Amino acid sequence: MKFKLIITIALIAYTIILQNSITSHALTEYNPDIINDCTTLRCDNNEKGSFVYGFNAQGFCCVRILPDFCSRQISVKGKVRAMCQSGNFSYALAHTDSIENNILLYELNALNGSCKSYELLGENKITPKHFSVSDKCVYLLKKDDIYAYVKQINLSNGKTKNYKFNTNVTAIFNNNGKTYLVLYDGSIYGLTISNYTYCARISSGNSEIYNAGVDYIFTSGGELVCLTDGKTSYLSNVQTNCVAVHNSYTYYSIGDTAYLNSNAKSIKFDDTIKSVLAHGNKSAVVTSNNNVFVLTSSDYKKESAQSSNENSSDNGKPPNINYKINSNGIITAVESKTTVSQFKKQFSGDCTVYDADGSVVKSGKMKTGYQVKYGSKTYLVAVKGDVTGEGNIKSNDISMLMEYFIDSKLLSTVNITAADYNLDGVTDNKDLVLISRNTE
Repeated sequence: MKFKLIITIALIAYTIILQNSITSHALTEYNPDIINDCTTLRCDNNEKGSFVYGFNAQGFCCVRILPDFCSRQISVKGKVRAMCQSGNFSYALAHTDSIENNILLYELNALNGSCKSYELLGENKITPKHFSVSDKCVYLLKKDDIYAYVKQINLSNGKTKNYKFNTNVTAIFNNNGKTYLVLYDGSIYGLTISNYTYCARISSGNSEIYNAGVDYIFTSGGELVCLTDGKTSYLSNVQTNCVAVHNSYTYYSIGDTAYLNSNAKSIKFDDTIKSVLAHGNKSAVVTSNNNVFVLTSSDYKKESAQSSNENSSDNGKPPNINYKINSNGIITAVESKTTVSQFKKQFSGDCTVYDADGSVVKSGKMKTGYQVKYGSKTYLVAVKGDVTGEGNIKSNDISMLMEYFIDSKLLSTVNITAADYNLDGVTDNKDLVLISRNTE
């Protein structure tokens, strides 16, 4: 089925009544239908604007939310494997149906809709999930018999250059039109056409990297990192794709609430927030039903004394449950086959369980990656041995963990935590043995 262009731009005044507040706000709302077809969705905040982009097997799209709204969608030959955003341009890697080593790189101008493609012939042993384009060069993550490294291809003249280190390169990402790589030890280097420069370090080279604004990234381990000075802070319970730093302001969301600058001001929505963006003097959120709301600073309100007291019923302390909570805000020691009902009974008060898409879960088994909202805090759940997040312990959990050990497969922090079967704080071969013994 051809990837059709469906663009619906609805600009309306919508009144949201804030919980525990007597003030209402008229927000700008968009419903960009084209992102409904995307199986993968990411956001990017750079000097040119704030973008949401995604793809499925047949094509890809890009929606610029700020400073003004426009949307583009393209069908492609072959199957799209990955995307990245670089300034106003969206890039997609696609394999053709006929030749696996024949890769097409698509370049889409999000502003005027123009699109061109480049053939990257004979490129094998690449990790399509990780690539970037900057300064008319594409950077690919490749593997040889020893290490994973970065290959640069100049799109203007076809010249190539390799960036190799004495350890594996685990990721490539783009921030504000510049390319960066991550080493296995967590070191981050910025790449240019001819050189590389050390920028910062994250706690684990296997953390997923998410754009959080110009010169800022947010990791799946909860680290907010500045790429210019290397300074790192930690945001507890904040989901990836939900942090944006701009003009010294930090915007982020937890569950259905968006915050401005460390809980000082907030605004609540009817649905879970899955992306946060910021540009100029505005911010925006994308909710779980793909509605986009554009906000100004006046839309964020200080919580009333009553609201503050109600939301801090736990006084900043973890809930009184019969599980453990690690430093990343992840609930551990949850046994496989634990039902949602059994899990909730372990809390000293009411809590709500959400799946990875933000939908409320009332029955069935707990799964790694589920979220639990208790009082003012939201926690991730790691089920022992459930590395894949399917709610059980099977052979594919073993396979995924082996790929993590042998091939440096990228796993999120919560999945790595779930693999720590003996709960000693380290995921290693001992856990692999225990998971193998306890397969269902």
